[in-house]
Amino acid sequence: MDIEMKKLEESNIGWKITFEVKLTNEESENCDMGPLEYVGDYEIRKNDDIIIFRCDFNAKELRNNETIDGRLKLINEDIKSMVNMCLE
Repeated sequence: MDIEMKKLEESNIGWKITFEVKLTNEESENCDMGPLEYVGDYEIRKNDDIIIFRCDFNAKELRNNETIDGRLKLINEDIKSMVNMCLE
């Protein structure tokens, strides 16, 4: 699995963020998207061996001294965890 941020675009309220997860052929064949069906924070779509995660992140959700870069690392870890659930 390879996770890459494809888009970070400022919006009126914060940022539009897109991550892509490229799966190996084996991972793609064994991927059960069921666990992601009711995830509310992201728009999630699988296209062949790529899972796309999109979200609109409100700048007001950043904690005290948190930066968008710090939050992007947390989002990346969140996505990694969700995809791992689909591969179990």
